[in-house]
Amino acid sequence: MKVLINAVSAKMGGALAYLRNFLPMLASVDAGNEYSVFVHSSFADEFEALGPNVFIRTSSAAERGTGSRTVFDQWTLRRIAREVGADVIFSTANFGILRPGVPQVTSVRNPVYFCRDYYAHVRAVEGRAATWRVAARRRLVALTCKSSSVVVTPTTAMRDMLLDWKAVNEARCVVINHGFDAERFLAMRPDVDARIEAALEKKGNEKLLFYPSLYGKHKNFDTLMQGLARVLDRGGNVRLILTCNIDPAADPYQRRTRAFMSRGAVEKHVTLLGPVPYSCMPRIYKAADVVVWPTFAESFGHPLLEAMASMRPIVSSSLAVNREMARSAALYFETFSPESFADKVEEALRPGVAAWLVEEGQRRMAEFSWRRHVEQFVGLFKTLAEGRNG
Repeated sequence: MKVLINAVSAKMGGALAYLRNFLPMLASVDAGNEYSVFVHSSFADEFEALGPNVFIRTSSAAERGTGSRTVFDQWTLRRIAREVGADVIFSTANFGILRPGVPQVTSVRNPVYFCRDYYAHVRAVEGRAATWRVAARRRLVALTCKSSSVVVTPTTAMRDMLLDWKAVNEARCVVINHGFDAERFLAMRPDVDARIEAALEKKGNEKLLFYPSLYGKHKNFDTLMQGLARVLDRGGNVRLILTCNIDPAADPYQRRTRAFMSRGAVEKHVTLLGPVPYSCMPRIYKAADVVVWPTFAESFGHPLLEAMASMRPIVSSSLAVNREMARSAALYFETFSPESFADKVEEALRPGVAAWLVEEGQRRMAEFSWRRHVEQFVGLFKTLAEGRNG
């Protein structure tokens, strides 16, 4: 069996983290079949020595911009699939070949195109034209789904969002949870970083809240800042740690968030670390008293599992996907309610509640496995290849 994998769009965040777990496990689980994998050139060396049956490829054309990437996806990749004799094509991130000619598996895990709250937020900040651009991408994902033999989502909640928009045939949609390797995550050792260590030092009886996220339109930073203000108004001695920057000159979304930060004393209780090396994340989790996860559009939520592995209590927005992921290992607030956020943070800071959440998190985290995730994908590939060749 020969499988062509298109992962060239994985350059940062969750997409890159996924690839760093998926490809090594694929080489371990299935050494008998051949995989040709297109990755971004910045990370080609990292994946080069995975195994004799995994061939890492790059394409400068796929990295030049939207137009060039479209040509690569729709024409170049189709030609390469014929040249290598691919039995199956796997598109790892939302968009794939339209009418590919061979069975295609597409992983759909970007929720913003299918989140109605996201549409409302974009329209409120940027206007109707911005929602049209989101809708255009949603339609392209839907066309990819119709051209795919199997569409994979990482959670039932993500699948239900696709079904809500009638973007996929339910009979061709499979839920395969991402995996998680707690031992590997906790074993990471960061280089000494005095700046981060200084930021994590608590002053007196101060409590640290940690939101492990880059800035994104769907990350609900506005509610987060308003909720932090409520905690402070009630006399809470808390400080929020962020692994991102919030630049008011960057876009109207960050400008809005900065405006909420500037009200009262909120800004003095926010530490912006900016993007940090992933190896530093366990250290930051361990320093936090509560991990907050206010996002209003998600398809999985790896930081929830990272927080559980780090034995931290979680306060999360009440999205279906977050409830599916964390179950009883988190307290859930009304997603756009600062008052509800403040209530749950105060509750999670109580020692008894925190201990119970941590215990629940240890049980829930153990249910996720990268090996099982990859084995399910390999099973899909084999079934499709046998159906095509049989």
